[in-house]
Amino acid sequence: MPDDTSRPGTTKVSRASPKFGVRMPPETRALLNRKANAAGLSESALIRALIEDAPIVSAAEQTARQQTNAQLARIGNNLNQLARHANSWRGNADAAFLAAEVAAIRAELRAIFDPKAETGKGGC
Repeated sequence: MPDDTSRPGTTKVSRASPKFGVRMPPETRALLNRKANAAGLSESALIRALIEDAPIVSAAEQTARQQTNAQLARIGNNLNQLARHANSWRGNADAAFLAAEVAAIRAELRAIFDPKAETGKGGC
């Protein structure tokens, strides 16, 4: 007997994926659990990602990517301000100001792409 929410003549289709079970020794299960926790994923999500050859990003890597994206957004904002200033003052651009802004942007890029640059051990 169909439930009251289905239309006559139709069958209810489950949207849930079929369950799949795997037997494994406790040590393997513990390793799976540790790897899933390190990646910030459930055990099922980690297994699906491994089967699908999807990239697995740890929580620390995800945080680092978010910080990098935020820094790149700030650099983009600085470049837009420089372009706006240069377009507003085409004949009277303050070369010293622009040079200082470009130097600041270069320093930010060094900090993003070469962390050793901040300590003076590396450089662009």
